[in-house]
Amino acid sequence: MKTSKCLHGAALIAGVTIVAVVFPSILEGKSRLGISSKNAQEMLDSFPKQLGDWQCTSDERLTPEVERTLRCYGYINRVYWNPQLGVHVSLAILCGPRGPMAVHTPEICYSSRGRTAIGEPQEITGNAETQGNSFWRLPFKQARSENADLEVWYAWSDGGEWIASSRPRYWMTDSLFKIQLAGPPGVKGQQNSCELLLQKIVPEFRRCLDR
Repeated sequence: MKTSKCLHGAALIAGVTIVAVVFPSILEGKSRLGISSKNAQEMLDSFPKQLGDWQCTSDERLTPEVERTLRCYGYINRVYWNPQLGVHVSLAILCGPRGPMAVHTPEICYSSRGRTAIGEPQEITGNAETQGNSFWRLPFKQARSENADLEVWYAWSDGGEWIASSRPRYWMTDSLFKIQLAGPPGVKGQQNSCELLLQKIVPEFRRCLDR
């Protein structure tokens, strides 16, 4: 239960963004896929709570303070449990203005919770299920520990593929999606739990966009 609460708390500050906006559609808040600030929440609410062996065990609201900071058009903030693997992974997908979505990286939110990033983010490219997408992977440790106890995967999208971008705030779009997952560190020689969940998330997210 402690692991679940930790991962769930991590998702509260998370973020993902979507909506490719090209002037003059900026004033309408529309993306190239027809997503707007008015229907972003409806679209994200349609994201499945069952993803193969992964089951949603928590679906929480962000705090009013966090919502104001991120200025979300819509979001989901969930924890998924895989009974076969025996792990929880938190998932946050957010849609909102490019600026707030781009600048709130895991280093910012986790440092305020007493965690420290280990090294620099590593770019992970997609496999067969997530081909064309890329994600940052960054391990974190407790302040007085030497070993990682949490791993965060994150990326941004303007309505296309997820991209591990170093400068999403400079994208030519008014709004963005941000995705962030947090789970236990990977074991050498085995697929990471966040990566396994992403293999289910990426195609389902695309289906939600295409509806």
